[in-house]
Amino acid sequence: MRKFLAPALFVCGGLAFLAAQQAVAQDGRSQEKRVPSPDPEPDEKNNKENGAVGVAIKKSRMAAQKALPRLLARSNLAVSKSSGPENHGSGPGAGGPALDNAVPEITLGLGDLLTIDSGPGGSLDSLFNRTPSAVRYPLGGNDSLKHASVLTELLGDKTTWAAVELDTSPISGRINIITSRSSTETGLPLSAYRIINVPTLDEMFIFYKHKDENMMIPILGDDELKLEAGKPMKAKDVFPRLKQQAKEVKTGAPG
Repeated sequence: MRKFLAPALFVCGGLAFLAAQQAVAQDGRSQEKRVPSPDPEPDEKNNKENGAVGVAIKKSRMAAQKALPRLLARSNLAVSKSSGPENHGSGPGAGGPALDNAVPEITLGLGDLLTIDSGPGGSLDSLFNRTPSAVRYPLGGNDSLKHASVLTELLGDKTTWAAVELDTSPISGRINIITSRSSTETGLPLSAYRIINVPTLDEMFIFYKHKDENMMIPILGDDELKLEAGKPMKAKDVFPRLKQQAKEVKTGAPG
């Protein structure tokens, strides 16, 4: 389990990470730009077969779209001049920040880790259809906000979605960079990706299926679990490690 980082160290690490990403962009290896969806409908179409996920995306997108002007106004981030003050909306055709495709976030507890079967014919595929606890909307159309996401969460009544913040943290930047890079490499749409959040173990992953194989990309590295940040791994290799650590946390002793 990764040790908790002091706020100052986390901020420094985040700044170093973003600086490194800027350097990569300059040498031509990350020149691709995130292109926002031309309208808010693709998410619903791509997730139509997923039932609960499609409903969650429809409701969360409406909440995010409505809150975006307010969240931008409250942020201290500068919007590039090319967008113009008249283009701060997120509707079709807007030149400023716009909501990209949704990336649903699934929160797993210790009980989930202990019961999920990552073997052949196991229950990993069911995670794609699970109602998300949050949905992130990366921002496109503006270079100064390319690391930001509008974070929406499902409220306690389990039916209402609310946009809770414009997330500009290093974690948001890593999620945007990793999903965008993987989408380019695999040819998968962003709607094929999920974020798996395991708060008890302080772990987060990008989760997707490619060539009939469930894959996970650690958002942060973990030496103890031999996880390398940004490196794709087979889910069947990752979940047993998480399950073992969940057992240790639950019993209070190494397994």
